[in-house]
Amino acid sequence: MYESLSSLLSSDLNFHDKNSTYSSHAIHAFAAKFPPQLPRAFIESLTNPGDVVLDPMSGSGTTILEAYMLNRRGVGCDIDPLAVKMARVKTTPLEVDCFQLIPEVIRNAVNILKDEVKVNQAISSLFDRKTKEFIDYWFFPETQKELMALLLAIDNYEKGPVRELLEVIFSSIIVTKSGGVSRARDLAHSRPHLDPEKKPRMLSRHSNSVY
Repeated sequence: MYESLSSLLSSDLNFHDKNSTYSSHAIHAFAAKFPPQLPRAFIESLTNPGDVVLDPMSGSGTTILEAYMLNRRGVGCDIDPLAVKMARVKTTPLEVDCFQLIPEVIRNAVNILKDEVKVNQAISSLFDRKTKEFIDYWFFPETQKELMALLLAIDNYEKGPVRELLEVIFSSIIVTKSGGVSRARDLAHSRPHLDPEKKPRMLSRHSNSVY
């Protein structure tokens, strides 16, 4: 074991030129997420199929997913509720056609959006003053309505793996900066900045396609 670990640590562990978006790794952005090839190298070299792989600070579940795909028993924990949900979604097999599911959700959201009173009531009832000020800073009013319509459409699904998948996808829409629906843009090695010139994508323009 020591020799294997020593050899691994002395090898080239730079995987930044590799594709890290396979499987469900790219379903949601996550800060300081390492490339999946890194835990894969350690799992393959230091464990055998059927072994338990423990990640006590599992973050978005990169190591757990790699362990699962390598026929190990991945166990992870984290205090971040979003990270826990992301990891659970990424490692839960689903027999669902996302190319049908996502357009279905969007169509339902577009129909909900037509009921402006319902959408506005949902926005006003869910958020306190400080949260609403934060939302107003980062999202245009029309974007807020469209996101709420999406959330209401997702809430129509029973609690379970499919709904959790949709919730994580919804979250990924919000946290994506330069290419997402907020008024934020990314600057290298800094917090997101407000971009007054940015025109976020609109749900109404994508009613027949995936966001």
